[in-house]
Amino acid sequence: MSELFDQHKAAPVENETSLLKLVLALSDKALYSADHARIVEELASRRFRFRMVVEQVAKTYVTESSAHADGQTVEGHLAETGTPVQVQFPPDLESQITALARDDILTADAVLYRWLSGLNRLEFWGLSVDPAATGSPAVDPTTAPAAENAPQVPPAVESPVAPALSREELTDNDAPISSWQLIEYLASCCQVSVMQAAAVVDGFWDFLLQPAHYQGGRRTLTLPHFGTFRLSVGELNEADARPHTSVLLFRSRPCEELRTRQAERGNRPPDLSWIRRYQAAPNAGAGLSLKRRIAVGIAQDTDLELEVAFRVFWELIETVTAIMAAQRAPIRWAQRGEMAPVDGADDGIQYEFRTYQRLSKSLPAVPALVERATRRRSPRQRSSNPYGAATGSPVSQASGSSGCLLALSTLLLVPGFYLLIGLVRGLLDAH
Repeated sequence: MSELFDQHKAAPVENETSLLKLVLALSDKALYSADHARIVEELASRRFRFRMVVEQVAKTYVTESSAHADGQTVEGHLAETGTPVQVQFPPDLESQITALARDDILTADAVLYRWLSGLNRLEFWGLSVDPAATGSPAVDPTTAPAAENAPQVPPAVESPVAPALSREELTDNDAPISSWQLIEYLASCCQVSVMQAAAVVDGFWDFLLQPAHYQGGRRTLTLPHFGTFRLSVGELNEADARPHTSVLLFRSRPCEELRTRQAERGNRPPDLSWIRRYQAAPNAGAGLSLKRRIAVGIAQDTDLELEVAFRVFWELIETVTAIMAAQRAPIRWAQRGEMAPVDGADDGIQYEFRTYQRLSKSLPAVPALVERATRRRSPRQRSSNPYGAATGSPVSQASGSSGCLLALSTLLLVPGFYLLIGLVRGLLDAH
């Protein structure tokens, strides 16, 4: 593992936004440990610069990097997201690290070792540390003399941070738009953190995938002036003739209709007055519109303030609607699926959704649709008459008529037979 540290210690340093994006990908509950390892291994540079909150400091007893043996280990969490973090620092930084106090915030330059799946924790090998931003005067800004085996670290030069795209740039675009680009836009536009914006996007999808929306005879969920989601049966498994996957279908309102409505609405801001009324009487939540009920659910699940959750969610729907109204770029939702424009014939261009396999595996079953899609006549049903013909076919009707004639002939012949026997007996008795 020392080779891995040596390989990346001189790599370009990635900014904190890149690390948050990585955390978002690694936090996907559908991933396995092998998936986590693959994502980390595919990183061009594992060197990151980030802020963390100190929870405890201890001597390093076990490490995979010889440069960090007998050094200090800092455990804490990312200042931005609360994601657990462990950083092992080399011995030459001991005086600075041991001076740290709980809740100090330090900026670390470190090489990512791994994502520990069981604890959902990032583990790093530290290169350098900046003075703590809060708490006790923890870090001595003077540089300690370098130890003989201390790693030679080039000065950190952060990769330039590309500004988030504006809504105009998102809509005036033919290239696929990723959910991460939407998240960055929401964070910039609504003045919230990237993780808060991501929580709203995840909350929206969690709401869409709740089985209760597609039970009790209902198979659709319609978001007014946006589109309709529907849970349906996926491809068939020919071995047992039963569907083994479900798919989430979506059809937007016609793009022309979306453009007309957006032109009528203009840049009208969201109405926030309902929040005060709802907070005064939360039991009246059933009377809220669907968008407002979704925002309430997101706020409850993420601990975001309701106003923040609603503003971000409102902007998300408005922006996706604007992208669909432009009918140019597809939208790729990470780990979920892709919305893309299709020709809706009489309705013109509309957006439809293609479910990714990973999402399909996690969708609830569709019992009623499963029964209808797999209903096949059994072999006994297919051969319910001695001629093997389907019920109602000419052969079946002919065979049924023949059976009736046979029964009638039997009824007529049996009495005549017994009458003939009686006459024969009478003649014999006469002789």
